[in-house]
Amino acid sequence: MDNCEEAYNIKEIADKAKANKYRQFEDIDGPEPMSKKEFLDQFPKHVMKGGKAIPIREELEKKFQET
Repeated sequence: MDNCEEAYNIKEIADKAKANKYRQFEDIDGPEPMSKKEFLDQFPKHVMKGGKAIPIREELEKKFQET
């Protein structure tokens, strides 16, 4: 196949490559996204630092509500 008569457009080639890259990720079957509760349940309710209990889950939940 001889393409020497075709115009070379770097942007078009880059766009096609980018589209193919994202299409590959769509084909991958992965785990379902976690719910907020499932995510927060991975962390302890509190951690001790400097003799004080720090409420980890509570702080994370606040961050979720901000976004």
